[in-house]
Amino acid sequence: MKSFKPNIFIILLFVCFSGYSQKNEYKKYIHEYLEIFNENDTNIFDNKVKDYRMFMLGEYHFRKENAEIFMKVFTNLYQNANVRIIFMETSMAHGMILQNYLETGDEKSLDYITRASQFPKFHYEKLKHFYDKLPNDDKFHIIGVDLDNYDMNTNFVFIAELLFKDKKMPETLKSSLNTLAGITEINNKNIKPMVNKIFDDFQNNKKQYYSILSDDYIVYRDLIYRAKKSLNFEYYNYNRGQDSIPQTMRENYMYNNIVNNIKKYPDCNYFGQFGLAHIGLTHFLLIPEEKNIESFTTKLNTRETSPVKGKVCSTSILYYNTNVMSFNIENYKVISQLTQLMYKNSMKKNFPAKAYKLIRKNTEKNNIYILKLDNEDSPFIEIARKKFQYIIIDT
Repeated sequence: MKSFKPNIFIILLFVCFSGYSQKNEYKKYIHEYLEIFNENDTNIFDNKVKDYRMFMLGEYHFRKENAEIFMKVFTNLYQNANVRIIFMETSMAHGMILQNYLETGDEKSLDYITRASQFPKFHYEKLKHFYDKLPNDDKFHIIGVDLDNYDMNTNFVFIAELLFKDKKMPETLKSSLNTLAGITEINNKNIKPMVNKIFDDFQNNKKQYYSILSDDYIVYRDLIYRAKKSLNFEYYNYNRGQDSIPQTMRENYMYNNIVNNIKKYPDCNYFGQFGLAHIGLTHFLLIPEEKNIESFTTKLNTRETSPVKGKVCSTSILYYNTNVMSFNIENYKVISQLTQLMYKNSMKKNFPAKAYKLIRKNTEKNNIYILKLDNEDSPFIEIARKKFQYIIIDT
């Protein structure tokens, strides 16, 4: 036993030294490369910006600062990286309503998109302000690429009616939309019969719909095809990390929607701000890497069939405050605290705690910083290879 104690001591000494050495590496790197994020800086993502076509930003949902970070990053990429398409973690119908608001300023559209939304109302107003200043022939376009089944009775109905504005809507469709709008309990059992009826009516009367819709025919077709596909998904939280098959289905769904739209708009670059779990370069970040669950970003970055293979830039947001969006719901304070706890637990898996603390010590409150993780001398090179190449820090 006596001969064993020195060995234990040596091991502990080695561990302590390794931890100290690693901390010093982090400290030196952070001191050298951490900088204030200036949205007007043409070189904020350094000269590698030209190597990327898809820019992914990973947020933790329902944080107040997400809107400000979105605008700073997007406006910079619009100016410096030819980004003209924004992909959003929302339904096709929601994306179309948002696009309609940008183009027309329709207040009813603004009301619809802010009822249950990733961002607060002021965010969309700021986005429109930026949109209005751009030349008519160089404006950006917004596309929702996520599941469509959660807003069938609201956004789907609204945009379908908008497509038929000033046109004679078929009576069968009008009746089905009225029934759909009256459904209060959203689940497949209630929604599916009406969506199937709308889909079958279109399939059986394509010539009639084409004669009515003309230029909007393709848009309406894509809308109801997306609605039909969404019925393959049940109504529950896919992000719990347990349901690998449903999660894979959802990631595939978003991947295919993005790829189809990249093919439609091939001459520009793309931006999306999604939940942190979706932006992993080699795996879905809420599920252990060894389970081999690919995020849609992973598929975009690695699949041979991806039009942006090897050209994905992924950035995670780090938060140092508790500014959760305010919702008019019961137990808001409890939900706010739970959201904060979930974020901290999530980041423990994705970024070293020592580095997290060091960044906090090297930043000032009420600022936004950026740190590049994939420089040649980076101690974070594995994170940059597997998860994200940059972090944006909100203090």
